Amino acid sequence: MTNQSSGASTTCRVADRGPYVAGRIIDLSRDTFARIASTSSGVIEVRITW
Repeated sequence: MTNQSSGASTTCRVADRGPYVAGRIIDLSRDTFARIASTSSGVIEVRITW
């Protein structure tokens, strides 16, 4: 998972099938999100690599 704006990256594990909101492809835990962006950022663009 790489933040497209800052280049910050982290590794995470897929735990479920959400999110169920149009236009979003992944929902991160608060801890994982905090590793790549400020939690006040809300929604960010990321690059996912397997």
